[in-house]
Amino acid sequence: MDEYYRLNFGGVNRSHHYYLNGDTIIENNSFFKIYKIDDYDSTDNMVGFVREDTLERVYFRDLQENEGLIYDFNVNINDTIEYTYMGIQSVQAVVMGISEFDGINPPRRSIQLQGIEGATTETWIEGIGSSQGLLESGAEISGLVGADFELLCHHEDDSLIYLNPRFSGCSWPLNVGINPLEGQKQEYEPVIYPNPAKERIWINSQSSFPLKVEIIDLNGQVVFTKRIHHNNQLILLNENLQGLYIYRISDNIKITTGKLLFLIDR
Repeated sequence: MDEYYRLNFGGVNRSHHYYLNGDTIIENNSFFKIYKIDDYDSTDNMVGFVREDTLERVYFRDLQENEGLIYDFNVNINDTIEYTYMGIQSVQAVVMGISEFDGINPPRRSIQLQGIEGATTETWIEGIGSSQGLLESGAEISGLVGADFELLCHHEDDSLIYLNPRFSGCSWPLNVGINPLEGQKQEYEPVIYPNPAKERIWINSQSSFPLKVEIIDLNGQVVFTKRIHHNNQLILLNENLQGLYIYRISDNIKITTGKLLFLIDR
């Protein structure tokens, strides 16, 4: 899950990327471990745990052992629901509408919520999360966050399931092409991030051609090759790479190269 983030004071634009990697048992409940990449400063850190029960209710537990409901995909119209922002701050909202979410196959429910104490709204997409991002459910309704969040992309099994039509890619400021927020054209340049990397590498590109991605060691040996289609942001899994490498991304027009560091401590 990728989200756009804009700080209300200072005009900072950046994007966050969440992914699940591994599971654990806590107090007899099975959780997935959830990690967050910030492409502004290339950090990649574990931020907590997430679990779903048999009633389609989703809970988040942070690293300080705070836990709370963040989604209930089993609600009905006119239900009043109490959930939490980031598992801590209580939020109350009314289910104003339920419809079919456009652009995803098979179809999923779109749940429209409005805060009890105001006109602030958000939308939940069944099985994906909030229109504001995976862990930002309740961010605006709670009134505690001095920033705007917006869902960019959602991937399942390395396949792009959803791309926000207001954006041209799955990250900021790495979006290329026409930027709907600024109306300015940017030059195409494929990007690998985060860098330094750990186990996962994300590719952001808007080339009109399929791409060939190669990772080359310092002896000139190609240690990884993958072909990807344009307008996709894919994850490459490489658990055996450690130290400094060269990446090479090529299409029918140009070749882009650069240095890529894999962290040894994972």
